[in-house]
Amino acid sequence: MRIAQIAPCWLRVPPDGYGGIEFVVASLTDALVERGHDVTLFAAGGSRTRAKLQSFYDAPLGEGAIEQPIFEVPHLAAAYAQSDAFDVLHDHTTFGIGPSIGAQLRTTPVVHTLHAPASLCLPLLQTYELIDPYVHFVAVSDSLRSHCPTLTYAATVHNGIPVERFPFSAEKDDYLLFVGRMCREKGPHLAIRAAQALGRRLLMGVKMHEAWERDFYESEIKGLLTPDVEILGELSFDEKLEVFARASCTLMPVQWPEPFGLVAVESLACGTPVVALRNGALPETVEDGVTGFVADDMNAFVAAIDRAASLDPAACRRSVEERFSVEAMTDGYERVFERVVG
Repeated sequence: MRIAQIAPCWLRVPPDGYGGIEFVVASLTDALVERGHDVTLFAAGGSRTRAKLQSFYDAPLGEGAIEQPIFEVPHLAAAYAQSDAFDVLHDHTTFGIGPSIGAQLRTTPVVHTLHAPASLCLPLLQTYELIDPYVHFVAVSDSLRSHCPTLTYAATVHNGIPVERFPFSAEKDDYLLFVGRMCREKGPHLAIRAAQALGRRLLMGVKMHEAWERDFYESEIKGLLTPDVEILGELSFDEKLEVFARASCTLMPVQWPEPFGLVAVESLACGTPVVALRNGALPETVEDGVTGFVADDMNAFVAAIDRAASLDPAACRRSVEERFSVEAMTDGYERVFERVVG
């Protein structure tokens, strides 16, 4: 098939550091090329891909530009203007602009993956409901579907990662790990309090270069810090793999409906169990009592952390190989593409 993969224009594909959507798009795009499809990736300049790359912007705009979605319009218009050249357009952007253009053109099937809960933004959900008859929606988790039940879905396709790139380690150090944005939704303040309640060392790989992230650090985190809490800053891909592989467990006390939880899957791929609060899709990605623990409140969350050491690292790795590989993700999208093109 002739497939257009449309990524957001804020970051490179794959990202240099933080960027879950861009990482998933990179893996999926390359896998589709390997399977013989004719793939064009619409992404920011400087992206690396096995597909044909087209970029309206010579360089990524940066995450700060997300606050002004108008910058995404020419990037998307350039992609959808070529819709007749493709059998299917696969849009990964998050403001509804791209699929809205495709719904008006109605020349080529549009598959739009929901990477975040549209229910948190009423105008976005209303947009999706209006274009629902003309767009094929895919959710990255069943939990995400449940937050937007008024939409018609072509499928749920879990995100996948290139498992072979993630080093497996059955031998663990004694530190706990938190990886994510420095914001209330991800719960870094709760991770610190949980580690301190147990007297455990905590490493924190956090993205903290936007103003609102720095404000949260100053107001909520700085006063909690002790010598046992080490802020590593934003991690490169290789740095992230190193700390994942050796951690005793990864903490995910998320405070919002987590749409998928890529951090959980990356941790499990390295053989490191995850302790999470029951929010969003984490009960889909973390098998309670097998690859981690899913707690209903902070008391249960703290109690589960020391128990994570009893879990089998090989079972953690196996769950990703079986359920969250790039191959499984690509299989799911190929089935969707074949159905909508047919």
